[in-house]
Amino acid sequence: MRRAAIISLIVGMALGCVAGAIIQSRQGDPSLSEKPYVVSVNQRTGKPQLHVKGKPELE
Repeated sequence: MRRAAIISLIVGMALGCVAGAIIQSRQGDPSLSEKPYVVSVNQRTGKPQLHVKGKPELE
C-alpha cells in the first residue's frame, strides 16, 4: 500500500511537470500575446485613433 502511494505521488508529480511545460510552451512569447492595436480618442478633435505597436505614429 505504501509503495503504491509513493509510485502514485511520483507519477502525479511527473505528469504535473509535463502538463506545466506544455502549457508554458503554448503561451509563447509574452510580448506577442499583447494586443498590437490600441484604440484611443484624440482629446483635441474627439476622433478615434488606431495605434499599432511597433509602428511610427501617422497623422
